[in-house]
Amino acid sequence: EDDAPAAARAGGGGAEERAAEAAAQRTLSISELVPRIGRMSFQEAPRFVSHVAWLQECGIVDSGHGAVLLQALRRRLAELFSKAPLRALGAAGDLLASLEASTATGRGPSEGGLRRALEARLSYLLYHPEDRSGGGAS
Repeated sequence: EDDAPAAARAGGGGAEERAAEAAAQRTLSISELVPRIGRMSFQEAPRFVSHVAWLQECGIVDSGHGAVLLQALRRRLAELFSKAPLRALGAAGDLLASLEASTATGRGPSEGGLRRALEARLSYLLYHPEDRSGGGAS
């Protein structure tokens, strides 16, 4: 008989527990996604840009987690842009435009840093023709 009230109390708090569990899972997912973004290849970048935009559009991540994801994404894209071979600069420009479009709603700061990284790589390749076919982001 004493177990019935305990079960009722546990059932009453179940919604709160489920909400806390869902928040913990979401945080865990974000904590797993940030390192994965840090390892993404140039070919995977469009999928990650779309995924982060989707997470924000659907409200799956709050503004704090969204900012963390965008910062990780920008940092990794800047790294990839700095190593991009000449043949990949068109795709890099497309990625930049896609990220700018997804953050145009005011959710994130300007992509000026990424734009500068891409411009720096282009300038480097202009003045160092021997490196045009190289790069680590093929």
